[in-house]
Amino acid sequence: MEDPVLVQKGYEPPIHNFFIETPEGEDIKDFFLYDESYTFFYIAYNLEKADISKMAAINELARYAEEKGMNFIGLTSSMFDEIDEFRAEHDIPFELFNADEITLKTMIRSNPGLMLIKNGTILEKWHYNDIPDLEEFEMQLAYFKQLGK
Repeated sequence: MEDPVLVQKGYEPPIHNFFIETPEGEDIKDFFLYDESYTFFYIAYNLEKADISKMAAINELARYAEEKGMNFIGLTSSMFDEIDEFRAEHDIPFELFNADEITLKTMIRSNPGLMLIKNGTILEKWHYNDIPDLEEFEMQLAYFKQLGK
């Protein structure tokens, strides 16, 4: 039997170097990407430059998600000391982890933005100006469930 020969390199997805890093340096992306429950990503590629005008609504949505058994985490390229300061200053009820800035900008252009995924599939993305209130989100969630997502 002959050795396999690479005829043409296959498609490489645009987000091929995605990681979610803990302060201890552990990559935990698989837990969130392959979880069967809904997962929110609060994405702020740079916390210092992030628009904080919608933080109260984001925090409310994070608390709601936790009550309903959903994941809600933050992703940023900012350093962990900046993360700790940001969490304390804005009473953030969710954990923030480190990720690559370019990857985060590829995921969502606004700073910050929200992304909702399930089983690694992106269901919705929101610019910080378009963050839904709880009633709007519950309607969207009911729609996703109706579609079997």
